[in-house]
Amino acid sequence: MVELMKADVEGRVLILPCKVGDTVYMIERIFDIDNGVCDEICARKVIGHGGNNLNKLWLIGSGGICNVSIFVSEFGKTVFLSREEAEKALQEMEGKKDG
Repeated sequence: MVELMKADVEGRVLILPCKVGDTVYMIERIFDIDNGVCDEICARKVIGHGGNNLNKLWLIGSGGICNVSIFVSEFGKTVFLSREEAEKALQEMEGKKDG
């Protein structure tokens, strides 16, 4: 516990927005032969996490064609904890494109 408190004081503790096994909803740019490029919501299951010196932490999501890196900074922008949140954000993005 002391080591965790010390890490927190030093700014080395990060609380993730979800846990391994959770489903997240991503707005992904898709190429569709009939419709060209479009954005759609894809459900991804969080299967792990990773990190390196450049990008300290990311989650790994499976689903769709391949696994993807989900950067924590994208939560609330292009990655959401519920389909409803993702749908609302996608509608707002589409409204900005049209307007």
